[in-house]
Amino acid sequence: MKPKKAKIYMEGIAEELGVHEDVVEAFIGFYYDSLRQTLSDLVYPKVYVNNLGTFNIRKKKLEDGIKRQRDMLGNFKKTTYRGYEKSVGIKKRIELYEQALVKVNEMIERKAKFKNNDME
Repeated sequence: MKPKKAKIYMEGIAEELGVHEDVVEAFIGFYYDSLRQTLSDLVYPKVYVNNLGTFNIRKKKLEDGIKRQRDMLGNFKKTTYRGYEKSVGIKKRIELYEQALVKVNEMIERKAKFKNNDME
């Protein structure tokens, strides 16, 4: 089975809508760029994408990521400019992971509370 190129679909959509192919390509690119940004920012614990499903942040992966980043942070010599620069980026990443972990824990608590109320 040979997969079709996205260009073929873009041509068909452009003809169907009566717009130029570049407009369709820009729109699709914008959609997937914003989707990629939403997933990488870890703003939401769950992200639903049409025809692809729901992407969940896994608690265990976040905890492992925080541990790994903290281990990396301990290995830098923060007295040098280069070490300090790298440590700042890692600290931001740890903060992002910790915020996402709080949101995941809140979601898990809400789910458990809903289940308990539903069982009674």
